[in-house]
Order: sequence, then structure tokens, then C-alpha cells
Amino acid sequence: MSDPECLVSSYTEWQPLEEVIIGHVFQIRTPVFDRSFQLFFSDNFHDGYFFSDPEFDLPNRFVEEGQEDLEEFSQILSDFGIKVRRPTNIFDGPTLFSTPYGWKGYASPALNVRDQCLIYGNTILETPPLVRTRFYENDQLKPLFYEYLKSGANWISAPRPIMTDNSFDDSYVRRTSPKNAGEAVSTVHDIGVEMMIDGAQCMRLGKDIIINVANKNHELGFKWLKRNLPDVRFHKICIADSHIDGRLVPLAPGKLLVDGRRIPSNDMLPPLLQTWDVIRVTEQELSKEAYQYEDISLASIAIDINVLSLDEKHVVVNKAATRMIKLLEKNGMIPVPVRFRHGRVLGGAFHCVTLDVRRRGDCEDYFT
Repeated sequence: MSDPECLVSSYTEWQPLEEVIIGHVFQIRTPVFDRSFQLFFSDNFHDGYFFSDPEFDLPNRFVEEGQEDLEEFSQILSDFGIKVRRPTNIFDGPTLFSTPYGWKGYASPALNVRDQCLIYGNTILETPPLVRTRFYENDQLKPLFYEYLKSGANWISAPRPIMTDNSFDDSYVRRTSPKNAGEAVSTVHDIGVEMMIDGAQCMRLGKDIIINVANKNHELGFKWLKRNLPDVRFHKICIADSHIDGRLVPLAPGKLLVDGRRIPSNDMLPPLLQTWDVIRVTEQELSKEAYQYEDISLASIAIDINVLSLDEKHVVVNKAATRMIKLLEKNGMIPVPVRFRHGRVLGGAFHCVTLDVRRRGDCEDYFT
């Protein structure tokens, strides 16, 4: 049982939510189409993709409307009695940084705060970044993390990788979409394949965690997580280039939402999930009309699967995804529709832009 004074305690994706960090967005300047960007977004690249132009500024409309939607989302969660926290604006706009390893980038907003952090119990684990421009992103969360540390939380940060071209294992991309793999340029700073993994590659199920491992970078990250969480039973899968919360999201004990296009049968799931009630999202439920701007979209059309459970019944879903709402209702859930106009352009939706700090309940064993 967690320390009652500690502000951090979260073991699952569905126990009643009490405190959450919701990301923020500022003017985004995309990086040169470098190796980290190329490999990370490989699954979602398509013909006509526009972000390959160097130092492309995202039009203000997407930033302004993104801010509006995040504010509205924050208010809705507050109305549910959930304490909402926000990152600190230490950059507040494109800020160029450089490294001694031959690459540079523009600091990114702490928008998709789920990505580079995993909270398990009272432990905050900052994971090593996969994209160069996100190198300093978690610094915007440090004021909150220090507050949580003082309340009794444990705070662990993974070593930050050097991130030369040869730090990246491109084997997954070479298997799935070879044309996106590109070629690595060797430098004197190369130290070989490094540990890189995102918290959003994990789904917490009490004493168990599902983790997506698609390459050697992830494998090293998986071993690091396992050593720091020795009591957790990890279950590896490989269903995406990195994050899995656009493919698979547990909604409640025994209930799972999945992308039916990528997971057409239960035998693709870890054995412990194969007996669960699987809600399979098909092409019919995905709202193509709800998203435009294909040429600057970082996320797939299945971003509507990226929902956030407030408890075992209530689930936040895109207001525009009307067929998804009906599917959730049909399967016994209570949708909480929230406007989120640019999830594809901004690279995430409700699960991505939240980091649940505290959920009511202890660490349960749902499988034995």
C-alpha cells in the first residue's frame, strides 16, 4: 500500500483518476528530417507527407486551437473532481539547442506527457527519449516532479542517450517499411546502439505491464525498466514501431480496446489478455471525416483509440468520433465526449496528453 502522504500512486489505466498532468502546446518548429524523426514516425509516413521540409513552423491555427481544446479538457476533468496539473512554460516557443555530438534541435512542448514518463505505484520513471528534439522536454515537468518527490514519491531518470545516427536500431523499420530506414552517418561519438524507450510503450495492469518491444533500443529500455520494477510481471509484444496506446488500450479489468486492423485476432495478444472482452475498432468506426490535413499529420487515423479511462466505466473520447462513441456505449462504457480537433497533427490524443499521477486503489493481481 502506498504512503498516504504521497501524491503519486497509480497502478493501472482504469482505477478512479484523482490527479493528472495535462500537457501544453506552444509554437512548434519541426526539426530537419533527421534519423530519429524518420525512424520514430515510420509507421505513419505516407505519400505527400509535408514535415520533411526543414524547420517547418506549424501554422498558428493548430497551436491556438490545440491550446483551446486542452483548456476545455482540463475544465471537464476538473468538473469530475479530478485535480489537474499543467507543465511549466520554461521554453514558451521554439528554442534552438545544440549538442557536442553533431546534432541540434528545437525544444518541443511538453504536450504528449505520457510519452517520456511511466508512473507505477509511487515511482516516477523518466524514460530515455527516442526523438532528438524531445531531449529536454521533460524539464518542463521538473517543478511538479520535485513537488511529488517531496511528498514521498520515488523519482528515477534513465540515462539520456547520445543519439548519434548509429545509436538507433533500424531493424523494425527495415522489416516493415524499408524505404523509410535511411542510412546512418558514422561519427567519432558513436558508442553503439543505446537504450531508448518511451513510457507510452507500456500499459499498466496492476501487477502486470504490457510492453511493446520492436528493436534493440527498446530491448535495452525494457531491461532497465525490469530491473527498476523487479516485482512487476512484464509481457512483451510487438505491434507498433514504438507507442501502443493507438493500438491497444485497457479500459477496465477484463475489457480491452484494440485497433482491429492491426490486431485482427486475439492470438496476437499476450496470453493473459486473450480471454478478455476485446472491443475491436474497425475501419467503420474510425472517423476519417473528423480529421483533415493529411500532409501534416503525425498520428494515424486510429488516434481515436487513444482514449483515457476516468474509472472502470467513464472514458474520455473524441467528440467528433461519433461511431467510436456508439461502439463504447454498446460495450457497456460511458463515453465522455471532449473536443480535440488536431490529435493527428499534434501526434496524440487523450491518453497521450495525460499523465495520471494518482488513481485510487492498490496494486491488484488481475490474472491469478
